Amino acid sequence: MRTFLILLFISFLFGCSDNITESVSNEVSAIVYNNTLEITNYFHQPIYYFVSERTRLAYINWAPISSKSNKIESFKNQQLDVTKLPGYQKGKQIVIIYWSDLYPEDDQMHSIVVDT
Repeated sequence: MRTFLILLFISFLFGCSDNITESVSNEVSAIVYNNTLEITNYFHQPIYYFVSERTRLAYINWAPISSKSNKIESFKNQQLDVTKLPGYQKGKQIVIIYWSDLYPEDDQMHSIVVDT
């Protein structure tokens, strides 16, 4: 219920803007507005994340790193400037990969996609 109310409030707050896209899972939500990506952790433990422009993922050799710089505490959020993401172009999709263990297995990583 709390998640619904928060999302309802965000929708109301930015309801007049056409510059917003959002993606939600059971544990994490992501919203893009005014060149800002906001990732919110609704999980009951900290999560770690990696963000990339979707087509760029096919060209990079990526492995999960769990550090203080990509950690979001439980029921907190992190804001990122999407224009600073390598390969970012308006209209492209952004992928947020997230996990909760320091050393995750492949099946412990989840992702959500947000249009920009």
